[in-house]
Amino acid sequence: MTTKSIGVPDLQDSTGSATGSYACYIHPDGSITCGYRKPEKKGKQEKQYEQDISDIYQVHEWRESDPTAYLGSRDYCLVESKDENARAFEARLASKLDPTQELSQTKKTYGQNGITKLGQRKLKSGLALLERIYGIERLTLVTMTLPSEDYGLDAVDLYHIANNWGLLKKRYFQEVRRLLQRRGAPEYIAEVTELQNKRFKKYGEVAPHLHFVFVGKKDARSLAYYIKPAELRAIWRRCLTNLCGYSKRDVNVKASCNMQQIKSSAVGYLSKYMSKGKDDCDRVKEAGLESCLPKQWWGLHGGLRDLVEDYTHELNQEKSSFALTANEGDEGIEKVRVMSIPYDHEPDENKEVEEDEFIVGRYLKVTAWMYEFLSGIPWDLSYLRGQEAVP
Repeated sequence: MTTKSIGVPDLQDSTGSATGSYACYIHPDGSITCGYRKPEKKGKQEKQYEQDISDIYQVHEWRESDPTAYLGSRDYCLVESKDENARAFEARLASKLDPTQELSQTKKTYGQNGITKLGQRKLKSGLALLERIYGIERLTLVTMTLPSEDYGLDAVDLYHIANNWGLLKKRYFQEVRRLLQRRGAPEYIAEVTELQNKRFKKYGEVAPHLHFVFVGKKDARSLAYYIKPAELRAIWRRCLTNLCGYSKRDVNVKASCNMQQIKSSAVGYLSKYMSKGKDDCDRVKEAGLESCLPKQWWGLHGGLRDLVEDYTHELNQEKSSFALTANEGDEGIEKVRVMSIPYDHEPDENKEVEEDEFIVGRYLKVTAWMYEFLSGIPWDLSYLRGQEAVP
């Protein structure tokens, strides 16, 4: 089976009109994503506003050429100043939305199928930046779990916590970041949520787990951590108590915290939790507990999300062409994945069409030196440690 050639990012049809292009982005974890981007289409209101402006100008030109001309049944509200009328319609055109239009009241639900591909990519990029700036030896992985009924949380408490998981995470990481700030440590945190599948199968309880990575040590050789497990447990218990009520002040969280040093790769440690979600979510929804599913399965805190955006760049046309034609095994290319769909466009009768698949996306994993060549950014970012924005 053949595929349509995509050697050039800009695509054109047989008439020479643009039919779309490929946008290629390079990410901090050394991956490149290439996606087909359709040409922008104007909305109905924007088209109507442009037509209104065109009609007004035509009417003005008609009146200026013959002031006594009859406009017929077309009811135009004209003013004497052509510029004033044009400005009024241009203002409407710039707004794009009709202010009298009622907004939809339908509430959109999020997180029903686990972490998205975009979320995985952002999270991997954040973890990669932590490795590149601070080194793997300084990173720490923490897992926070919810106590069972024997330790103070019953089924009603767990239901309330699951429905307010986002609020619990927000309060918890606010306190953790304050403690890191007081001790002069970086505040960057990358976190992902996982459902405790065994617990749900056995008891029917939706009990989320929280996994997060942060800079836990001052240097690679140090044995001391910025924050001790006992302090993380104390913050966790305080947040649970505030959320569930004062009666839960004696909840036992002794076994709720596990902290370990990362030895190989932060991305590898959290990847197994990123890949889970879809099947677990389906089981929860089948039980009628979809409200207990997290709305947000991942997060980047302390400015790490902005840092990911700063180090994600769109490639120019020349480098995009390279990314669109590179193959696995080429120098500097570790992995290539191609996403394609059947090419169902109408063929030209006078032209032999051999392509029967259309490439809509590409994923590449490149080496460190290839990343430096394509992005113009050094792979080693340890020099950022001394800057004010990156403690």
